[in-house]
Amino acid sequence: MKKNIFFLLFFFSQNIFAQNNGVTIAQVSLEGTITKTQFVHKNCAVSEMSILYTFSLFGGYPIITASVKWKSGILTKSSCFKNNDFILMTLQLKTGNKEVSIKINPQIPSLGELGKEYSHTFAWDEIFCAYKKGKNISCWSAKEAKEFWDARFLVKTFSVVRIH
Repeated sequence: MKKNIFFLLFFFSQNIFAQNNGVTIAQVSLEGTITKTQFVHKNCAVSEMSILYTFSLFGGYPIITASVKWKSGILTKSSCFKNNDFILMTLQLKTGNKEVSIKINPQIPSLGELGKEYSHTFAWDEIFCAYKKGKNISCWSAKEAKEFWDARFLVKTFSVVRIH
């Protein structure tokens, strides 16, 4: 009996979060891998970099989970990426051209290794932002972010950025 009551409380609390601010948020989970080949970041020549990602909701908040694996190009040190390097992922609506970026901070491992899994819960008004030279210049409102999430999106591309 206690388990049933706990389940009902959990279920109703999820529905309250899922309809926050009058916008219904589907319990979406987008999983995939995006790969970029033949690019240079600072002194790192990369022949291939892949990001394994998951976008999901928990308790009404977006969670991004990601890990990185890469292969070097010619004359690149196995540990050329720094702690202040991060990933900017560009997302696009499946229907239409609306795009936005999201900053994730997974560990970029030494050459050939799969980085530790990164997982972060975002506030709705901090998840989708515009960046200039790696710095956040503006973020969407919670309402805009929820509408974008609910409209279904895909990961279009990514870039590695270093903040000095």
